[in-house]
Amino acid sequence: MNPATWDIDEPEVQPGGEQPQSTLVSLHFIRSALRRRRRATVVGAVLGLLAAIAFLLVFPASQQAETTLVMSHDPTADSEGAMATDVALASTRDVAQQTIAQLRLRMSAQELLTTVTVDPTTSSIMTISLKAATAKEAQNRLATLTSAFLGFRSRQLSAQSDALVAGLNDRVASLQEQVKNLTSQIDVLASRSDVSSASQLNEAVSQRAQLGSQIATIQESVQDAKVQTASVIASSRVIDAPHALPDTALKRAILLVMAGLILGTGLSAGITLLMAITSDRIRLRAEVATVFEVPVIASVRAIAPIPAWMRRLPVLRTADARRTHDRQRAANAIMSAIPASGAGQWLAVGCVDNSTEVVYGVAEAAMTLQRRGQTIRLIDLTESGRLHAAAEALQPYHGLRVPVLRPKGIPSLASDIGEIEIYGPRTTEIPALRETDIFLSVSDLHPSFGAAHLAAWTQRVLVCVTSGRASAERLRTAADMLAAARLTLWCAVLLGTEGTDSSSGAFRGAGIQAAAEQP
Repeated sequence: MNPATWDIDEPEVQPGGEQPQSTLVSLHFIRSALRRRRRATVVGAVLGLLAAIAFLLVFPASQQAETTLVMSHDPTADSEGAMATDVALASTRDVAQQTIAQLRLRMSAQELLTTVTVDPTTSSIMTISLKAATAKEAQNRLATLTSAFLGFRSRQLSAQSDALVAGLNDRVASLQEQVKNLTSQIDVLASRSDVSSASQLNEAVSQRAQLGSQIATIQESVQDAKVQTASVIASSRVIDAPHALPDTALKRAILLVMAGLILGTGLSAGITLLMAITSDRIRLRAEVATVFEVPVIASVRAIAPIPAWMRRLPVLRTADARRTHDRQRAANAIMSAIPASGAGQWLAVGCVDNSTEVVYGVAEAAMTLQRRGQTIRLIDLTESGRLHAAAEALQPYHGLRVPVLRPKGIPSLASDIGEIEIYGPRTTEIPALRETDIFLSVSDLHPSFGAAHLAAWTQRVLVCVTSGRASAERLRTAADMLAAARLTLWCAVLLGTEGTDSSSGAFRGAGIQAAAEQP
């Protein structure tokens, strides 16, 4: 009985067949996506770590020193307002310029002020902190700045007191002038003996006494102002000398490194999940079997051999051994799809955007069959024409050479055996094809030229898909192309299989029934 073929006019879902399911974002889906792109996540974490280290190098941690001052104020003034004035005085450019001049720093006043923090702890206690490259430098700068601030404040208070005293002294001078005039007037009135002069004399003496009292009061105020200013200046002092605060550089470095790792990991993981959720690429065995409605008889990872010069490293030699194992499994799957008996056994291996890797599995299968004593001819119908190079690359593994045939012109236009030529060891003519047991061809399945050209070589096709490379629409297009060419899609092989793929590649439909009817 002939194997079942595709019918595109009346599509039918076979018993037990499944339609492609929509992607569900579950914990398993997230875990699989992250595990699949774990290298990208690791790279993101490393980049975040490097960014944190670069930040630490460009902006190194600064050391901080702190000092505490007690600020005395006029008892008659508002203490909160007076403290606000002191904070403003400590943050002035004049104080910064004096500090820079004394220490001969190469920075502007604004740059120095950005390292200074003035904090009014209470209405009479002020804390000043300063950052610098080293603890010693921070202490030195802070001590100089504190001294400059107290001196600047003293000058401001003295200037304010001097202005007040000058005004009071001017008032005293004016009153003393009035007293002098009254004294002269009293002397004149005292020389007269009339009654009116006596009354005026008494009044003038009374006025002079009042002016004298005012002068005494003002002079007392002058002395009080001087004493009060001197007391405020003298009692405003440093009560806790500048000292270095505990070193926070290590803590800062740890926090930055952890933040870089978390940010890099989170960003790369988020991008990975976004790409996984929005992607329509086919990755699982079950998805491939559902789209093609044939079983996935083998799923392997990478099968291309690692170059010989790289296999000198033990780790790459081990990786190449794993690839050899997977390549043999892929070759065994290809051989199982070849008709078991009969002359001129033909099989076409269709590639969906992955012919440069599939050719290694085809070449491995050909060399295995040749070692078993069978005559095999390889026909390269791919656009890249890499089958001959793959056979040459595998020659050291088997010690065999398999002739590779290829059309002289465009592969998709070749429809006769007479249009092909041989690659590999040059001969004057193509080996006798009538003595060939198996014909194994490999071809691209691309929408631009369809699959009709394969009908000239075979009726049986095995399709190879690489996990995550082709979309569901791309695979459905390939299936439609084979159906339109009336070719039998026998089974599928999945390359680049994910370690998290626990789905089955079985399809309980036409493909399984056809495989059961294979001679």
